Amino acid sequence: MWYAKYRSPDGRQVQRKLGPAWSERGRPPAGYFTKRLAEDWLREVLDEARRGTRAMRLEDVTTDHVERWVAGMDCKAATRTKALVILHGIFQRACKVHRLPANPVSDVEKPPQTRSGYIQVVSPEGVWALVRAAKSEQDSAIFLTAAFTGLRQGELLALRWRDVDSAGSVVRVRASYPSISIVS
Repeated sequence: MWYAKYRSPDGRQVQRKLGPAWSERGRPPAGYFTKRLAEDWLREVLDEARRGTRAMRLEDVTTDHVERWVAGMDCKAATRTKALVILHGIFQRACKVHRLPANPVSDVEKPPQTRSGYIQVVSPEGVWALVRAAKSEQDSAIFLTAAFTGLRQGELLALRWRDVDSAGSVVRVRASYPSISIVS
């Protein structure tokens, strides 16, 4: 594992875990560091720190800074939106607790998101028809529970009898298994 340790221009000592060390031959996979890559990373960080571009005071962050940061993110629009929501909360807290004059994230527009497509909803009559056509009682119970509770596949698989309160008409989700895909 490679670690970097350096002092920022304001005198603070910073230690950061870079990632796993690559000792094999050839180009390392993404996220792995050779000695040279780790040294290059540290050199770049120290150069940025000397130029004063590495760290920025919260008071100096503008809406324009945030918009450029979001535009530079190489990920889906939903992920950028999540990052904006988290950053907005951080700045909102800074405004409340540390008297930051304004939240620069407030005026940033969320990235447009494309919808995954048409969602087909099965009618209750269709669900009952599926339950009647199931090969076993267990399958019909799973279909019925899935359709009328809205549980995800991993939540259904983790469901136990102790999670079902028949008297209170409640199903408690206490666990979930990772989703699996079946490819035919």
